[in-house]
Amino acid sequence: MNVAGRDIGGFVRDAQAEARRRVALSPGYYVTWGGQFESQQQAMRRLLIIMPIVVGVIVVLLLLTFNSAWLASLVLINLPFAMVGGVFALMAWGLYLSVPASVGFIVLFGVAVLNGLVLVSYISQLRSEGASVSDAVIRGCETRLRAVLMTASIAIFSLIPMVYATGPGSGR
Repeated sequence: MNVAGRDIGGFVRDAQAEARRRVALSPGYYVTWGGQFESQQQAMRRLLIIMPIVVGVIVVLLLLTFNSAWLASLVLINLPFAMVGGVFALMAWGLYLSVPASVGFIVLFGVAVLNGLVLVSYISQLRSEGASVSDAVIRGCETRLRAVLMTASIAIFSLIPMVYATGPGSGR
């Protein structure tokens, strides 16, 4: 069957609960749920393995780039804020956490890290040139605003096709 108007995972959970309530299986028999749902579950399991690895690699690369846990953490502190924005965007569009949405979150994390890297490295450069913290932050943000906006815009525009996707696994 094809599911329309709601997410596959929620539909299957409801169907499983209804099947448990209405169907008594004889010993030795079992029910499996396949198709798009099975593919989605496999992809989500892979993402649960990949995501921590990706975050770990990002942390290591930031530590190697800055040689400072403090500066690396300044970049990483953006990730929870980016995630909150991503969740609000999913809610605003009426979408569910699907495989394409998870890919969008990976892109979102990459853009957040890149923008943080651009800002923190430039502010560090200004500080090493003798600027005060407040002057370095203000000048750094003013100078790098265009680069940050361009990076974010490219990510947003590249993900628009996934927002409007309606095929299998799209989350619609």
